[in-house]
Amino acid sequence: LRDQRSYSDFDLRHVINFNGVWDVPLGRGRKFGKNMNKFLDVLVGGWTLSNVFRWDSGYPFDGFYDGTGWQTNWNVRSYMTMLRKVKTGTYKTANGVNLFADPAQAVTAWRTPHPGETGSRNAIRMPGTWNIDLGISKSFNMPYREGHKLTVKVEAFNLTNTPFFSDQSVVLLGYTGSSAPPNFGAFTSMANQPRVMQFAVRYDF
Repeated sequence: LRDQRSYSDFDLRHVINFNGVWDVPLGRGRKFGKNMNKFLDVLVGGWTLSNVFRWDSGYPFDGFYDGTGWQTNWNVRSYMTMLRKVKTGTYKTANGVNLFADPAQAVTAWRTPHPGETGSRNAIRMPGTWNIDLGISKSFNMPYREGHKLTVKVEAFNLTNTPFFSDQSVVLLGYTGSSAPPNFGAFTSMANQPRVMQFAVRYDF
């Protein structure tokens, strides 16, 4: 239907990705310390850093439903109809982490759809997210045979262990058109995973 036209469900408006690999220029054969002592080189030389950085501006949120009844003649509920724009983000409230700074005020930005009305689809957005993954590795040339090399690596995903939240309880049970249910705007899940670290050893021959 024409009045259901809106941003697509997967409309990620802004995305920045940055990936890099950096051979730290310190150690034997590198820019700084190319003639350093072999023992010192084992400690401080030959390290490589790698990273993945990602930032996005957030996906659209399809919308809330009034769970007090069927407002249309169809077999699916209509979205709530949005009356005005409302700011979204990640806010700490008395009932936990919320999509709205003031849920009681934000709920008045919607009304129950009239019979036959489809409501407002994807009218607001979930908060944006960002993430940093980092890896550090070092290779050791084996002294007993040319071409043999040992590499140790440590990698961290979600390096800063920063949580981002997602999903909503979409049905507003007991909604009267003015008062906010206790769970209105409350996030129900995580959009990312807690920090994970992994260790690896590789032998090339």
